[in-house]
Order: sequence, then structure tokens, then C-alpha cells
Amino acid sequence: MAENLRRRNRGIQSQPGLLDYIGQGWDAFVDRGMPLFSPNHPGAIASRNIDWENPGDPNDPYRNEQLAIIANSFGGGSNAPGGLLGIIKKVSLSSAGKIKKLKPGEAITADNVMGKNTLILSRNPSKGQNYSEGAHNPDPKSTGVDMSIAPKKVAKPEGEYRISSFHPDFGPTGHKAFNTLKQATAELDERNVKNITHVFDDRPPSPVSLIKGIRKPEDVSGLLDLNVSYPSVINRRIDQFRPLKVHPEADEILKIFHSPKQQKLLKEWFEKGVKEGGLEWYNTNPLRKFAIEQFGDDLGLKLYERFIRWNAALSPNTAVPSNIKQASYWNTLDEAGLPIGEQVATRTLGPIPEGYSRMSLAGAKNLLASAQAGTPGPVMLGGKNIKVSGVPKYAQENFQGTFPASAPKVGAFNQNLLGNLMPTTQDAGFMRAIGGKIGGPGKKATKLRESASKEIYATVEDAFSEFAKKLGVEPAKAQAPIWGGSSKYTGIGKPGTGLPPGSTWMENLMYRVNKTAIETGQTPKKVLTEVLRGNQYLKSVLMPLLTTGAVGGLLGEANE
Repeated sequence: MAENLRRRNRGIQSQPGLLDYIGQGWDAFVDRGMPLFSPNHPGAIASRNIDWENPGDPNDPYRNEQLAIIANSFGGGSNAPGGLLGIIKKVSLSSAGKIKKLKPGEAITADNVMGKNTLILSRNPSKGQNYSEGAHNPDPKSTGVDMSIAPKKVAKPEGEYRISSFHPDFGPTGHKAFNTLKQATAELDERNVKNITHVFDDRPPSPVSLIKGIRKPEDVSGLLDLNVSYPSVINRRIDQFRPLKVHPEADEILKIFHSPKQQKLLKEWFEKGVKEGGLEWYNTNPLRKFAIEQFGDDLGLKLYERFIRWNAALSPNTAVPSNIKQASYWNTLDEAGLPIGEQVATRTLGPIPEGYSRMSLAGAKNLLASAQAGTPGPVMLGGKNIKVSGVPKYAQENFQGTFPASAPKVGAFNQNLLGNLMPTTQDAGFMRAIGGKIGGPGKKATKLRESASKEIYATVEDAFSEFAKKLGVEPAKAQAPIWGGSSKYTGIGKPGTGLPPGSTWMENLMYRVNKTAIETGQTPKKVLTEVLRGNQYLKSVLMPLLTTGAVGGLLGEANE
């Protein structure tokens, strides 16, 4: 099983358990302290797979999958997962029967007048199964029943609703299932209970949940299923340089960004981009899974992350199809063990095939060296730590990032492709969408807006993160649809040849893989495997234009 980044970055023992968060939401569970699972119980594992401090999108399939595992393996059932991660609201009731509809994630709780048990009425995660046919965990330290291995077809399947009983000292003590909510509330009201409470998520529906007709990504080669959830990694902001004072350009951009006109445009572009499939633009989990299947947990993740780093390093001023192709070539140089950063700096790197170079290799040497190093710590080149080059001393000491602080867009793009959706990739297309197509400091005020500089990056990300929150998605899931939806206005983000509008990064990759497979007579699986291994690079889709040198290589695929 792949090493989970949450576990890698935070010790298991320090992670809040399921009851810690139930306790925060429901007074009935405060300070109970008894762990309900052994460390290897399915529910315990699933609980650790959720970053409870930053759970992310309430509609995220992976998160909901883990919650379902918790609920089913709990036996008595963790039957308020939606409420756990939302804004808990509790309304006292004189009777459970007053509730005529109970949505998934909602619950009705009550305390027994006699004894310490708390009763929870909820939707039944074991519907269609049967509690008695589950399996008890043999670990004497654990309690609960593992419903995940219960038969799918049972003689007496459970109904839609259940009342679960919890004891503060002994955990779940059983449950009873009902076919209708009316039967369940009547049963609860007939018991000798007090403190009847309706517990639910008081958050309004996410705007994105109201958008219909969303296109699903498709692998033209037929090799991968692109409709899987994002990988389970920690989602957080990353280290960025932050000036002591807000930069004037940031003020100028945010004034436009917050204007009613621009807010309206951004929401329209967001909806358009979502319909085109933009919510999945950064989802590289299919590639991650493929790498692990082919090479195993450790090597698979290393090869996957290396390929993503090269895509990030080579992304500035390059269209996505060309970016992916170029990254595959530089990945082969990395596999060959060449000291890429040093050879670029000393101009000793050998000839690069046309279409795989850059306009200015010297200007990209720090990005190339950082991609090859693959570490958040210092990277030395020419006797200096290139990670903090060009950054004031006050911001140098504790900087941690895969890429230099002077290239925040590259660092954010790398994290987004790895599944961390909290940073914002602020390329030229994004900046033109939020701040107007024309603008910038000084002489740039009458020119096309460029990618965000390090001086304004953190300030813009602060504002956009709040905007994304109102849309009900992580910043990267707001940025990508806006980037695609506004492409006709910005001139950036248009689909490559043969791809639909809004085509995701994975769709671009697999289109290129498929074309390479056809051209070389290999299978797509073979091509992708060797590309990840660093033994092969992807072919051009179109013949390069008749230009010379590195410039021809870069511009030759402008229309791909």
C-alpha cells in the first residue's frame, strides 16, 4: 500500500481520532477518551486517511469513501460523517417525530434517562447488509464489527435508517435498523430518553453542486480510468515569500478582482470551466496509481513525483501539450544521472533535440536543478542556495519548498499536480482572468498581464482562497475551471489539437502517450511505463515549424 502523506508528515499517535471530532461536535461524546479501534482496524486506518484538521471538499469522493469505511467497520456506525466535517448545528426537539426527513450525515441524538447510553438515529451505512453477518475484529483491544467483509447478499437486509447505541466506557453497544424514518423516530420517542437533538450541517449548498452537465475526462488510449478521486495527500498552503508591505501591483489587481464586474465574470468562467471538466484538471491520481501498480509503492511514488516535478519546472511560458512532452525528455536526462543544473550553468549540456529545449536554458537553471534535487531543503549551485536566491534575508531562514521562493507559480503548480489543492497556480492566464487582460507595474501597464511575481503572490492567494471558499471548492479547483473557462478572453488555456475544451492534464498526457504509441508501434502501457522510468520521451504531435535552435523547439508546438 502506498505510503500516505498524512502519515508521513504527522505521527499516527498525534492524529486526532474519529471520536475526537465527534467530541468537538457533540457534547454527548466529549472527554470519553476510549479508542474504539485497534490501530490496524479498517475504521482506524480510514480515519487516519482523512486530514481532520483540513477535510476539504465535502463532496470529495475519496473523503466520503473513507467515511463510509469508518461507518461500516464501526459496527454501531459512525453515522454523522457529513456533520463532523461541516458546520455543526444542534436544534433541541420535544419529539424525534418532528423530523420528517433525515439527509445523509444528519442525525437525531438522545440520552437514556437511565444509564449512560447515547442513542443516535441516522441513515444506515449498512443498508442492504446485516449487522449479525459482519465479523468481529479478533484484536482484544478493539470493539465494533467490520461490516466491510459482510456478505453483499443477506437473508434479512437492513433498512434505510438505524438507531445506534453508544456507551462512554464500552463504545458501540449495538443498533437496530428500520425501513422508514417514521418507524425509527417512533421507536426513539417510545424509549425513556431526554435531550433529543437534531444534529446537522448548517452550511448552504456549495455553488458547484448546483452545476449540471459536467463533462467527465476520458483517456483516448483506453489505458487508464481518469474518473477517480484525487490522491489522499495533505492539503495546505506552502511556504511563500511575503513582503513586509503589500506591493502596489497587488493593490491594483485586487481592486479589479473585487469589483462586481470581475466577480461576475469569474463566476461565469468558473461555471463554464466546471462544465468542461475543470474540477478534475489537476487530478493525476490515475498516473499515481499506474506508477505504483507498475513499480511498487516506493519506486512508483518516486518516479511519479519526479515526472510531475519536471512538468512543473518546465511549465513557465509553455503550453500544456509541449510542457508534458518536454518534461518527458528532461526526465530521461535525470534518469541518466546528468548534473543538469551544473551543466546548464556551465553550458556543457549536450545538444537537445528540437522541440525539447527552452528559450533561455540559463534562466531556467535553478528550476531544473531544483526539479532534479527533489527536496524541500536547500539546493546548492555555484556555492549558493538557489532556493532563496533573490529573496530578502528576513525571508530566507525557514523557507521550505521544492522549488525556489522566487518561482512561486512553479511550486504551486507542482503541488497542485500532486493533489495539494490549497496553493494557487497564478500563471498569466489566471492573472488576466482575475485582474484584467492588460496591466502591471510601470511600463507593463499597457501590456498583457504576466504570471504573478513573488512580490504579489501570497497577497493574491490570500484573496483568491477566500473567493474559492465561497464557491465551495479548494483554490486549485476554482483556479483551473476559471483558467479554462476564460481562455477565449485571456488567450491562454485553449485545448491542444484533438482535445476538448477544458481537457485535463491527464487527458493531455494520455493523448500524447497514445500518439507516441501509434508512431512507435508500442502499446500505450509500454510507452507510459518507459516514460515514467525515464527510458523514453514522448513524440511531437505536429511537425515543428521550420525554425532553428531552441526557439524553434519551443514555438514549433504553439498550436498543439
